[in-house]
Amino acid sequence: MNKKIPVFILLTLTTFSFVACKKHNAPPACGCEAPARDTIPETSNIIGTIMYNEDISSKDFKDKYVILYQEENCINCKHYLAICNEAALPSAVLALKASKGSLQVSFSGFLKPICDKFNAPADYTYENLYLTKIKIQ
Repeated sequence: MNKKIPVFILLTLTTFSFVACKKHNAPPACGCEAPARDTIPETSNIIGTIMYNEDISSKDFKDKYVILYQEENCINCKHYLAICNEAALPSAVLALKASKGSLQVSFSGFLKPICDKFNAPADYTYENLYLTKIKIQ
């Protein structure tokens, strides 16, 4: 009977370690590493304003480049998109960090959910954006 207990414990620990490894390899449910939730295609021709954000306390948006765009037929519909891949940004956009300015851009990419959810008006959205294209207007 004494020999069965260590074997049982060893098997139990082995099983738990395999289960933990599987969970570790699963993609995150939110953030820039999460699977895309939706796509903004190049053909959408969306134009927004990009700026460097230091002010919003959300960890998804603080100290990041953010694109704000407003829907054409909805004055209250505002979409805030935190850029995931800053390496795709042109130098003129990167300069906004120092200048505190903003630029008009057209863009496309993959939308990914933010992790730090917060209360906002119903017609505002907050998401991460993995850029596939950006062009200064």
